[in-house]
Amino acid sequence: MGPMAGSDALARATLRRYWGATEFRGVQASAIRAALAGTDVFVRMATGGGKSACYQVPGLLLGGQTVVVSPLISLMHDQVAALVSRGITACYLGGNHGGWSAAEGGARFVYVTPEMCASPRLRRLLQACTLLAVDEAHCVSEWGQSFRSSYTQLNKLRAHLPPGTPVMALTATATDETRRDVVRSLGLRAGYVDVTGTVDRANLRYAVRPKPPGRAAHEVLCVELRAIEAAQEGAGVPCVVVYMPTTKEVDSLVAALQARGVAAAGYHAKLTPSARAALQAAFMQGGCSVLVATVAFGMGIDKPDVRAVYN
Repeated sequence: MGPMAGSDALARATLRRYWGATEFRGVQASAIRAALAGTDVFVRMATGGGKSACYQVPGLLLGGQTVVVSPLISLMHDQVAALVSRGITACYLGGNHGGWSAAEGGARFVYVTPEMCASPRLRRLLQACTLLAVDEAHCVSEWGQSFRSSYTQLNKLRAHLPPGTPVMALTATATDETRRDVVRSLGLRAGYVDVTGTVDRANLRYAVRPKPPGRAAHEVLCVELRAIEAAQEGAGVPCVVVYMPTTKEVDSLVAALQARGVAAAGYHAKLTPSARAALQAAFMQGGCSVLVATVAFGMGIDKPDVRAVYN
């Protein structure tokens, strides 16, 4: 058995041990194989397709510590909780949340916001890192300046990594131009592996409709939510997420839905960290059926019973 076949077998064994699955999906195996060989990787894989396994499996096999850069606190909380539930040590840093004791105590996975990457304390942590993963990597190119300007500074992290440490950039969507920009901006080394999967999801239905003007949009949405509820035969509305571009619009829509008898809640960056954490916990545990949110909530939450997403 050659070394690559051996690494494939170990990766599958790790997948089976911690996730209970026997085979990888899509481009996962190619991304994992490259990272285990010490090669930089660019991964494009549809949301919900399993991007996190692309760095979590090799992170476990490489030993040491994997640092994951993510822009969304809610997504980091979700990922850390999932890892801990599998007996894997993990923590996240960012905002007002602690976690340094776990990070510096050897947690296998450390999730950080892009803003944290300017911290001298984090850069010291990177000196023993065995894998660096940058999630939502398209932000380096498309929205870096307007969404999270710290993404444009991530190229400085390479200098703090041990020589030969692989960097993995992950995104659900990227044009060829964006991919080239990400590769250049993050300094992916020559010979990096590009694993670009399909974004087609046969189990999803997409629809694009003109948005009614003003308050008429609230009424149309309310009617559709009631139709979803009726289709559940009395089981209630099974987790609908409505994305709005601004905090003001979130609050306005929540008030309109509540006035029409829909139990909706709003999530945005102006809430306190404790309020956001409580709302996410309620959403994940089924205590919040209709969540109206800005993109601060994230679009990769791992919850199987979300039946509709409006944007």
